[in-house]
Amino acid sequence: MLLLAGSLWLLAAPGFASQAAQAAPYVLPVTTTEDHSLAEHSEYCGGEEKPYGEECPLRAALESARDYLSVGSLTSIVVSVPEGHYLLTQGGLPLGSVNGACAGKAKCPITLQGAGAGRTIIDGQGVAGVILAVVEGSAPLTVAGVTLTHGGSLGAIDDIGVGLTVRESAVTESHATSDGGAINVNGAPQLTVIDSSITGNSAPSGGGIYAKRTPVTVVRSTLSGNHALAGTGGAIMVEEAGGEEATLIDSTVAGNAANTSGGGISLANPSASATLRYSTVAGNSAGTGGGGIYGGASLAMEGSILSGNSPDQCEGVPGIGVGANIIFGTSGCVFSGTGPIAADPKLGPLSANGGPDATMPLLRGSAALNGGGAVCPEAAFGGGPVDARGTPRPQGAGCDLGAFESAADAALSLTATPDPVTVGSPLSLTANVVDVGSEGLTGVKVTVNLPSGTIFLSAPAGCIATFAATTSVTCEVGSLSPGQVRPVSIGVRPEHSGALIETASVSVDQADYNQANDTATIASVVQLTQLKEGQGPQGKTTGPATSTLSGRTFTLDGHGNLTMTVSCSANATAGCRDVLALYGNAGSMPAVAASVRRPAKAALLAHVHVTIQAGRTASVRLHLDAAGMKLARAHRSFPARLLLSFAGATGVVSSHTYRLILQRAVAKRHG
Repeated sequence: MLLLAGSLWLLAAPGFASQAAQAAPYVLPVTTTEDHSLAEHSEYCGGEEKPYGEECPLRAALESARDYLSVGSLTSIVVSVPEGHYLLTQGGLPLGSVNGACAGKAKCPITLQGAGAGRTIIDGQGVAGVILAVVEGSAPLTVAGVTLTHGGSLGAIDDIGVGLTVRESAVTESHATSDGGAINVNGAPQLTVIDSSITGNSAPSGGGIYAKRTPVTVVRSTLSGNHALAGTGGAIMVEEAGGEEATLIDSTVAGNAANTSGGGISLANPSASATLRYSTVAGNSAGTGGGGIYGGASLAMEGSILSGNSPDQCEGVPGIGVGANIIFGTSGCVFSGTGPIAADPKLGPLSANGGPDATMPLLRGSAALNGGGAVCPEAAFGGGPVDARGTPRPQGAGCDLGAFESAADAALSLTATPDPVTVGSPLSLTANVVDVGSEGLTGVKVTVNLPSGTIFLSAPAGCIATFAATTSVTCEVGSLSPGQVRPVSIGVRPEHSGALIETASVSVDQADYNQANDTATIASVVQLTQLKEGQGPQGKTTGPATSTLSGRTFTLDGHGNLTMTVSCSANATAGCRDVLALYGNAGSMPAVAASVRRPAKAALLAHVHVTIQAGRTASVRLHLDAAGMKLARAHRSFPARLLLSFAGATGVVSSHTYRLILQRAVAKRHG
């Protein structure tokens, strides 16, 4: 038996729940990533001979853990594994039976504590039968803060009758030839998975988890990309349960597949049941039925989502609805209690959205947004109500359904400068959009609606103006991070005095939990000028310092040419640099003609650049392109729109839109 050495010290392990009467666990530190056993040198991990007494490989640490538990009053131990990549070269890591006072399934737990998933990586290299083998008589095992990957023919963890907790860890890319690609438990008192991910594993049945006569609880975790290659239960299979159940709380089961039934979860025994509490089962598939959940005695759902599973959401299990739930798509199950909602939850793809594991965010228009009650259930294992990421619930008026609580919130305010403004003077409307939520925003769009009695002058590049009974300008803002503010300024010119009511709105890709602050309204005061007739500021002649178009009906010659008359104001002391862009009558156009080469829904028929001296009038010739010639050949006359953009002395580009009629010249008859 190994003796305790000075390299062993007391430390309370994170996440380890010791009983009040129980002493703090002893910590046995792993000191090397090399794979050695006690059979190679008995002085590893606490022996007195140097240097081996100071050296402790992972395999030797787990082998010696059971012996430490037999010493004196030691009743629990933590094997501390620092950051590193631990390649197993001698097969799996067995936990043998404990001795003496620690014998028994519920006594003397062992914790394998890493530095964090993705930092401490235990790699079976696909050759080990199993990475961790917990046999009858072993101590109950907690795996915390590690990644287990590339398990062999028996998967990553095999637990026979002892009890297993996986916390803040990842089990990935393990491909078993027997059931349970990631985890196989048989006759254990419990399997608990907390704040962890089980991804990319496969087995004949139970691609992620195979539980036989063992209740399974999954909390704030994600099971994705697992595959039951020959049978049932892509992510989880529960078999031969004696009244036990699979319970999922604030968890996501997505993108798993089964060759036969139960692409997400399979309750292979008629007495087995499943409970979903604020969880999401989506995008799973099965060959025959129950793409989301298959079989069993009952399925209890509270605040949860079944969506996008193929060929159906559930099959062969009677459902019980507790409060609001969403089942979107062919159900296959009959529900009692509160009937499910059949609306689209609009789930985004499984991705990193904060928190330890990938989640499926709610997108704009999601029926899950604020769909639950205002009082959310308390989180499992202590703490207030949270989602899979640890985000507090609720963020909005109610709890969001499923595993994801949207914390996206865009807010908008609107200012006008100057205020008051005189008739005919430029007015700048600035919409300030800010991310006031706790997560980033994408696809941010701001739309400013201009009332009648105003002329649209300018907007930032990339904005699109839509001209109808009233004019609206939509601008792509892009992405915002929490707290970031982005202003969007639109230039207009009021033509009438009185109150001018302007409105604006913002939209984002995400489900915005507080839509009350997505719109803004402002009233500008427009006054008549008090100047003498014919006089402007600083004695200048009144009148717009812009270009203007004469006439609204124009004749096309046989070659598709038309001539327009454009005047440059005398106030434009540096002259006018104009762009004339002719568009079809349908579709949206750019905000300024200078961006005619940017994508626009309206058909561009012709455009030309021209420079006109101040106070002069010029004849401008445009030539129709292929789209314009097609219209001219098909119609004697047809409507069009001209976007006249101009830059005067200030160099600021402004625009005006004219509605035109184009008509073909009447052919002359000879003889």
